[in-house]
Amino acid sequence: YAHDLVTFGDLHVDVAEAYAYIGNQDAKVIEILEKLVDVPSLCNDKLFLLLGQAHEHLELFKAALDLYEKALQLQSTTNTIDPHMAWSALSICLRLHMAEYGLKLFDMYLKESVLNLPIRPHWVNTKSMDGSGKKSQGDDELEEDENDEDDDDDDDDEDEEDDAVPSWSDPSFSVDAMDNAIRLKLLIMYGRLHRATGNSEILCKVGIPIILLSLQQSKRLVGSRRLLRKMQRYYDEKSNKAIADNVQLNDPQTNVWLTMRATYLVNPEDPMTRNTLVAIAVRVTQQILVLKALSKTEHYGLIMDVGKALTESGNHTSAIELLTEVNCSDKVSDPQLRFNIRFLALATALSFKENRMAYEVARLNILEDPLDVGAWNLFCHIISHTGVFSWHQKFLAKILRDYPKCVPAMIMAGHRSSAYDISSLAVGELTLAHLELPEDPLILLCLGLAYLNLSMQRTVQDRQQSVAKSFAFLQTYHTKRMQQQTAMESEGFGSDLAKIEGWYNMARGYHQLELNHLAIALYERVLRYYDAHEVPAEYQLCREAAYNLSLIYKKSGAPDLAQYLLHKYLVVN
Repeated sequence: YAHDLVTFGDLHVDVAEAYAYIGNQDAKVIEILEKLVDVPSLCNDKLFLLLGQAHEHLELFKAALDLYEKALQLQSTTNTIDPHMAWSALSICLRLHMAEYGLKLFDMYLKESVLNLPIRPHWVNTKSMDGSGKKSQGDDELEEDENDEDDDDDDDDEDEEDDAVPSWSDPSFSVDAMDNAIRLKLLIMYGRLHRATGNSEILCKVGIPIILLSLQQSKRLVGSRRLLRKMQRYYDEKSNKAIADNVQLNDPQTNVWLTMRATYLVNPEDPMTRNTLVAIAVRVTQQILVLKALSKTEHYGLIMDVGKALTESGNHTSAIELLTEVNCSDKVSDPQLRFNIRFLALATALSFKENRMAYEVARLNILEDPLDVGAWNLFCHIISHTGVFSWHQKFLAKILRDYPKCVPAMIMAGHRSSAYDISSLAVGELTLAHLELPEDPLILLCLGLAYLNLSMQRTVQDRQQSVAKSFAFLQTYHTKRMQQQTAMESEGFGSDLAKIEGWYNMARGYHQLELNHLAIALYERVLRYYDAHEVPAEYQLCREAAYNLSLIYKKSGAPDLAQYLLHKYLVVN
């Protein structure tokens, strides 16, 4: 049988298909089917499809693309293009940086069926499932609660006609049209190929309608005009609010939702726009649950790609707002993916100096997990670049009201009070943090400095007591810091460097009180250590110590010593 290929060629194909079904047998599949390539009567699209899939699994992408193209050529003669195989071919083109060639294949084999009407109605796929009464696991996850307020509001619209099931006479729909799930993926791939050639706007026109509709989708709204009405009302409210804010704040970026709706969300029933790329994307998305057609990873990848494409096309404010809107929905549930979305929005805002938007995104990080120290560190880094807006104190107060044990918020509130020169309030807020974490060196240092600032106020009731408390906390900080770093010495910052850090901070305290003879001794001790030891640049305090010491020398009438220190430690060759 093995030698009579003409007679038993179909048997070879069936055996190869069985191996392919088992999985991890791609080399065996290629070995069986390569014998049939030289037999013209057996060279059909199924043969090239199986060979292409086997080569793709083995990451032989160029050979797989050639085989897929041969299969597409054979299928094009009978107008039976397999969209899944075509999607695989386009994916390989994108992977191999052959975007222009991928677009050429798209125009040859898919353009008419993907970019033009009609659309397959959603009930074609669900009719048999409804009759059997079975539901997939994905449907169970996406099914809404019966008491969902948004859907109940839609059900109450008795005056509006519910056209959930399109009429057979509607030319925009056809049961013979391409399946919506693979059509959605092909539309996304079409946009990505254009973006790879430098035309990011096409991906925006395809991806934004899909994302915006997916945020509002529920199982009951699939295929219903109520979905578009819900979207229209929702973004009208956004737009009206944006216009009001624009009048009040004179901020042009508050119009961004109005611009996005006008550009990327058209009425698919309007004769003027029904055949546009945006309208096709809207209508396909309307007929299928996006989170069922796309996996969570694919949906997340689309969001990130569209955000980057908007930035590349010059609409960075729209990108920030879109990413923020996705983060505020429940469609992306994985905490790490949600953080990545916010981080992209934050990086975009900082890159284009959209300080207010960066501040808002940084606040979202904290609202996601108010007890995450990393989110607070990022928030502090952002406000050091963007400045603190007027409602910052209210934000901290809200966090402390909802999370009274949030130590980072207590520390931030203490720093905020110190910045406004309200030292007594800073001491109180930092004392609350100290009660929560009595062994933390950072809180001890902040509390010591707060008492030191309090002692410098004219209205302080007991200056000497404040000074004594300040240095008591600073000395405790020094001890705890060395103990902390001794346990972490393997990470490169040992107890010696912690000791130097403590000397430097104690010297700053003496310097602030103008106890210069004590400050000079500690500053010089710090400088002697760095002269005698090699320390990584990120851990060096010699420049700061030398500069502070030079200020004391200048004030004491020793400019030569001050100049010597500046030349030795601060001059860059």
